[in-house]
Amino acid sequence: MRRCSVVTILIEVFQTAFAEFGYSSGSIDGNSGDKSIEALRSFQRDSGLSDTGEPDPESFRVLITRYDKEVTAAHHEAAERLGIGGAAPATPRVIPKSAEAGTYLQQGYSSPEAQRVQERVAQLGHRPGVADGTFGAATASAILAFRKAEGLERDAIVGPDVLERLDGPQAAGSRSDGPGPRVEVELDRQIMFATGASGGITTITVSTGSGRQYQSAEAGKGIVTAHTPVGEFVILRRIDGLREAPLGTLYRPLYFGGGWAIHGNPHVPAYPASHGCVRTANVDQDFVFDLLGDGDSVWIYGKNPPLPSDADAGF
Repeated sequence: MRRCSVVTILIEVFQTAFAEFGYSSGSIDGNSGDKSIEALRSFQRDSGLSDTGEPDPESFRVLITRYDKEVTAAHHEAAERLGIGGAAPATPRVIPKSAEAGTYLQQGYSSPEAQRVQERVAQLGHRPGVADGTFGAATASAILAFRKAEGLERDAIVGPDVLERLDGPQAAGSRSDGPGPRVEVELDRQIMFATGASGGITTITVSTGSGRQYQSAEAGKGIVTAHTPVGEFVILRRIDGLREAPLGTLYRPLYFGGGWAIHGNPHVPAYPASHGCVRTANVDQDFVFDLLGDGDSVWIYGKNPPLPSDADAGF
């Protein structure tokens, strides 16, 4: 099984965004091949940057800014129109100066308060990584899952609202008390409840089908709709590694119906954004993959448009 380096993850983020922008970068595999380099150069030229072909910090900043304007807005519009995912767009928040005093925490911060937050969210069934006081990617993913579960604004910032709910959580839990291993995916809040064999429940942030139409990668299939099916399924097969799919690379996929799978991805937005599969962060997929075996239960429920005739599993 591949272990992702920081550089590999960064390249995958660029490749994933390029797929949404329409630049052809080949497979989403974290490898900086000729197609990826040329796609990056085209992006840099179109963005008024030097076309070095290197994923430098300025290119990453412009990528995220463009993604928010061109892709995120479109996903929100589609999700709102179709009534899925509770995807009302949130205005990016500016962290006030009091953040230095510990009132707010976000990725990149290190403090004793961050450690206390990590310990508490872990107690509540989330996956913040090692409780070492360093607010890294795993902690950000856990905070996003906590915010989604509690019905708070969907970002990875710890502010007074999160601190209040950490003291007195109000979130509804999973709908079933059935034995594990099993998972429930709730489309409304875009979260997954993963139940272990011993009964412990872990809450994970996910991103499911956006409801948008896109060009299928299958020959002759034409335009299809990104859709995550609802219902009760079981794990049918698993790939312990990478699966190079037409629309991208699936990290440790767990297939539960047709081409639909739960799989890892380096980019898991807070809203429905996939082509139909259930996306998790790669680090969370390691946990889910080890939890579930063939035949284990997958229950998906919540708001979703009726299964259209042109529904597709996608990526």
